[in-house]
Amino acid sequence: MKFQKKIKQLVLFNMLFWVSIAFSQTPQKMSYQAIIRSSDGTLVTNQSIGMQISILAGSINGSAVYTETQSATTNINGLVSLEIGTGSTSDDFSAIDWSSGTFFIKTESDITGGNNYSITGTNQLLSVPYALHAANGVKKYAIGDYAHGGIVFYVDPSGEHGLVVSLQNVSNAMKWWPEGTNIRTGVQFSGIFDGASNTQMIYTILGYLNDDNYAAKACLGYSTGYDGLPVSGSNAPAYGDWYLPTTNELSLLFASETLINSELSSHGGQVLGSGFYWSSVETYVPYAYAAFVWDNYAKRIEFQNKLDERIVRAIRRF
Repeated sequence: MKFQKKIKQLVLFNMLFWVSIAFSQTPQKMSYQAIIRSSDGTLVTNQSIGMQISILAGSINGSAVYTETQSATTNINGLVSLEIGTGSTSDDFSAIDWSSGTFFIKTESDITGGNNYSITGTNQLLSVPYALHAANGVKKYAIGDYAHGGIVFYVDPSGEHGLVVSLQNVSNAMKWWPEGTNIRTGVQFSGIFDGASNTQMIYTILGYLNDDNYAAKACLGYSTGYDGLPVSGSNAPAYGDWYLPTTNELSLLFASETLINSELSSHGGQVLGSGFYWSSVETYVPYAYAAFVWDNYAKRIEFQNKLDERIVRAIRRF
C-alpha cells in the first residue's frame, strides 16, 4: 500500500511505514510498521516508545474519526510493529466508513516511552484499505445513526441509502425567496429525494435576481466537514451537496423527531425546535409550504408567505 507523506511539523526522526490489512473475527485491525530514528539520525533500537495514532478524515487537518495509544518496542534495526485497532481507545475502529472519502494516518511519538508526544507525522492513504472497505462497504443504516455528516432520518428498503439531516440549522430565520421577487418557480415535486432537484431549480430561476440570501440558495452554499459541523478553520469541507427538503422529506424527519433530537444532542448538534421549517415546494406565487412543529406534538404542513422568515434546515442524500 502506498502513501504520500506530508509532515505537519519539523520532523525529528525518520519514519518509514507501510500498512497491510489483517483480520480476525473481531476486531478489525491494520498492521503498521515504522523505522524510528532520533533527531541526529541514529536508529532507536531495542527501546520502548509511546505512540498515539489517529485516523483523520478529509485532510491532514481533518477531524479524527479514530484515536488510540500504544506502547511498542523497537527491534535491533529500529523497526516498530503494531496493529492499529488494538490499542487503548474509547473509539470503534470497525465503525470507520472507509467508503466515505479520503483518510490520513497521524502518528505522534515519544521515544522515551511516555505520552509526551513531540514528534508528529501525517500521511495520506492513497488507496483505500480494500479489505476494510469490503467489510463495511455494505453497511446497513438505521434511523438515528450518526453518519454521512448528519443524523439518518430515512433509510430505503436496501438499508444502504437514505437521508440525513444537518447537525445545525442553516438559518434560524430566512425568507423563501429574495425581496422584490414575483416569479413563480413551478417547483412542486414533493417526493423523497426530490428536494435536491427542487433546490437547484429554485436557484436557477431566482438566483440571478440579486445578492439577497434565501432558503434554497443558503442550502446550496452550505458545507460541512466529516463531523457534520460547518466548515471553518481546520474543519475541512467534506459534504457540499445539502439541499432544502420537500414536504414529504420534512414529514419523514419530524416523524422521528424525538430520536433525531436525542442523537443531535449527543453529537453536538442543534435540536429540532418549535417553529416553521421551509420546504422546497411552492404553492403559487406568494406562498410556499413549510412544516409547522410545536413542542414535539403539533406537526403539519401549511403554506406561508415566501417573505416570512422561517427556519431553514438542510438535508442530504447518501
